Amino acid sequence: MKRRHNGVTPPHRLSRDGRMTRRAPNPMIAALLLALLVVAWIAAAPVQFGGQAMYVIVSGNSMEPTMYRGDLAVLLRAEAYRVGDVVTYRHPTIGPVIHRIIGVDDGRFVLQGDHNSWEDDYRPAHDDIYGRLWFFVPRLGAALDSMRAPLPMALLALAIGAIAMYPALKIGTRQRDAGTSAGPARPHAGLSRSDLLFAVAALGFAAAVLALFAFTRPLTRTTGVDIPYTHSGQFSYRADVPPGIYDGTVAQTGDPIFRRVTSALPATFAYRFSTEQPTQLSGNCALYAELSDGDGWRRSLELQPETPLQGTGCTVAGIIDLAQVQALIDAFEEQTGVSRTQYTLALAPRVTITGSLAGEGLDDTFTPRFAFRVDHDRLVPMSQETMPAQQGMVRGTKVLASTIPLPGGALDVGMARRLALSLLMIAISAGLLLWRGVLRTEQDTAARVRFHFGEHLATARALDLSGARVVDLAEVDDLGKLAERLGRPIIETPHGFVLLDGDVAYRLRSQAGDEAP
Repeated sequence: MKRRHNGVTPPHRLSRDGRMTRRAPNPMIAALLLALLVVAWIAAAPVQFGGQAMYVIVSGNSMEPTMYRGDLAVLLRAEAYRVGDVVTYRHPTIGPVIHRIIGVDDGRFVLQGDHNSWEDDYRPAHDDIYGRLWFFVPRLGAALDSMRAPLPMALLALAIGAIAMYPALKIGTRQRDAGTSAGPARPHAGLSRSDLLFAVAALGFAAAVLALFAFTRPLTRTTGVDIPYTHSGQFSYRADVPPGIYDGTVAQTGDPIFRRVTSALPATFAYRFSTEQPTQLSGNCALYAELSDGDGWRRSLELQPETPLQGTGCTVAGIIDLAQVQALIDAFEEQTGVSRTQYTLALAPRVTITGSLAGEGLDDTFTPRFAFRVDHDRLVPMSQETMPAQQGMVRGTKVLASTIPLPGGALDVGMARRLALSLLMIAISAGLLLWRGVLRTEQDTAARVRFHFGEHLATARALDLSGARVVDLAEVDDLGKLAERLGRPIIETPHGFVLLDGDVAYRLRSQAGDEAP
C-alpha cells in the first residue's frame, strides 16, 4: 500500500466497540488560535476590563463626513496628541465628545468637529482626553445600542447560554451512550503526549506574544507631572508701651497700636520656601510699608532693602516711623484738599525666587500683605491672619516604568521581558524533551502504534492466524488507514499488531523478523 505521508497521526481513532472516533484538533493550530486571542485581547480589551481600548458610539453629526451617527469608534490612549488627531475628551457639562484637534493653546488642546464651523468652548488638558481614534466601524454602534433593549438582551443571553451549555450537553450525551452500550465509562488515564505538546505550544506562543509586546515597547516613558511648592511667611511686630494700657509693657502682634504712646513700630517678616523635591534657589527679599487711602492713592516706605535669599528662606525687618506716616498724610491732604478719616497702612514684603525645582525652571514672586486701619488715634489690625501661604506649581516631566495593560492591572515592561524570556526557555526545553520522545517513538513501530491509538487498542496474548490470509503492512499509516476504512479494532499481540477483516489478517510487525503466532 502506498503512503501519502510519513509520521502523521491518522485523523481518527478507534473506540472500544470498534467504531472510529474523530481525533482532537491539531495542538499547534489550537495554540496558534489561543495566541491570536491573547493578542486580540491585549490590543482591543476595554479599559473597564484592564485593557487599553475605549469604545465610543457616535451620537451626533459634528464629525460628518468622517464619521456618522451610529458609528462605533475604537480609541487608544496615547502618551502625546498632535494637531489632526481625532480624540474623545471629557467635557465638564456635556460628557464624552469626539472631535479633531486643530491647535494647542498654553498646554491645552483646541478642538473642533469636522462638520462644525466653530471651535469647542472647552479646551481639555492631556489628562482630560480618553484616547485617540484607532479605527471605526460604520453603523455597528447603532446595532450595539439597539441590543440594549430588553428583548434583544434576553435573546442574546439565551443564545450565549445555549452555546456555553452545548459542549457540556454533548459530553453528557456521549457518556450516557458509552454507559448504555459498553458499560460504565472508564476515567481518563492521564495527560497524553498530544495534551503535553499542546500545553507546551500554548506556553511558547503566549511567551512569544508577551515578548512581542515587551520588546517593542521602551522600558521607560516620560509623562508630565505637576511639582508643587509652597511660599509661607509670618508677620510679627512689637512695641514698648507705658504700663497700664496692656497687661504688660509690650504691644505684640495682633494688638492695636495707640499713636499717642507709640511713635515707632518694629515689624518683621520671616519667609520660607518648602517642597519635597530637590531645589537650587536664588533670590532676594525686601520689606516695605504701604500707605493708601482706599481710592487708589498710595505711597511706599522702604523698611529693608533687598537682601539675598539664604537657602530656602529669609527674614526681613524694619521700623515704621508713625510720625513719617502722619507727615505723608498731612502733605497729601494739604496738596489735594481731600480729607480722610482713616487710611490703610500695610506691611508689604516682596520675595523674588529664581532657580530650578526638580530640574525644571522656577521663577516666582510672593507678595503677601498685613494691613492696619489708621485713624487719628490708633492703628488697628484689619486681620488676625499673620501666617500667609501661597501654593505654586511647576509643570515638569517624570520618568516612569512602561507597562503593558492586562486584565485587572498592568505588567512592568522590564518584568514582562524577563518573564517572556523565562517562559520561552521553559517552552523550548520542554518542547525539545517532548520532541526527543516523539523521535524515539517514531523509531519504534510498537511505540508509534500505541502513541497514535493509545487506549483504544485491543490486546491479545496469542492470536491464531492459521486459517487466515495474512497481508503484511509496511507502515503504521497503512494500518491506520485500513482501521479507519474497515471500522475494526486493532489487536496488539506480543509480535505485532493485527487487523482482522473476515478471512484476511492485516499484520504490522513490531520489529523486523518478528513472526505473529
